[in-house]
Amino acid sequence: MRNIVRRLRRPLVLLAAAAVCGGLAPLARADDGRVSLRVSNSWSRISPRELNDYLEDYVRSYEDIYGVGISRNSTKTFDWAQDFEIAVDIPLRRGLVLTASAGLLSSSREGNAFTVEWGTESDAFLRDDRIRSVAVELGLGYVMPLSGRFGLRPHFGLDAYWSTFEDSGSQTRSYSSWGDLVTAWTANAHAFNLGGTAGVTLDGNVFGGLGLFLDAGYRMARLSNFSGRYEESNEGVSDGAVDFSLLYFEETVDWLDTSYKRFNLPGGWSGGNVTLVHSAVIDLSGFYFKAGLRVSF
Repeated sequence: MRNIVRRLRRPLVLLAAAAVCGGLAPLARADDGRVSLRVSNSWSRISPRELNDYLEDYVRSYEDIYGVGISRNSTKTFDWAQDFEIAVDIPLRRGLVLTASAGLLSSSREGNAFTVEWGTESDAFLRDDRIRSVAVELGLGYVMPLSGRFGLRPHFGLDAYWSTFEDSGSQTRSYSSWGDLVTAWTANAHAFNLGGTAGVTLDGNVFGGLGLFLDAGYRMARLSNFSGRYEESNEGVSDGAVDFSLLYFEETVDWLDTSYKRFNLPGGWSGGNVTLVHSAVIDLSGFYFKAGLRVSF
């Protein structure tokens, strides 16, 4: 929470200064001082470093151990997220606008697969990962009129995230004498976290109470403390669901002179010395660009 306040301190100071000077300028005609309903879609550049490192090292460890015989496409990492949002803007005094919004932030990487082959035997791995987060924001903005139809609105807000991380996959071991042996798993974990958003919106009237807007800014959303249920099955027979917490750890493998970044999820080779353990962080922070429709009442 302290980091959130520190990062949002500058936008808060700027908005306060704008509010003090608000008596010198009227409300922008772009929103006509009325309550507005906004619907939008946005694209965000995200940076879940721990998760991406895990997905890449999950494959790299097998490449290091076996040296040859790895068949795969490029690992699909989490680089972008999409956010659908509905917001209500309520005009206050001196150009200030109170905003309440709710949206769904999501990203997924499906079909991460590779095969380890040695002689007539092989291991085929398949993994799908998904992140979903219901984001609720309460924020303030300041309307700066540009013309009778357009206005700029710098804004900041405090966000709450109810998030889900899902991981599912399988490992198929093919032996020339035994046939195929399949291990499959699902992991579903939930978390609640606070974050923040700061940006600038360009509002424009089309006609009457109908308008369009563009919004660009930065979202801070470091998601952690995931916990939930994990279930594994062998040859279609479940071992039963168990409680688990999503952890990040690093292990050093002396005989390979390297280290790997891990989540406590199945499929990855393990056999080194663990040097670091903490609650996994899935960081959806990053710059976003948003476009949408606004209706004023």
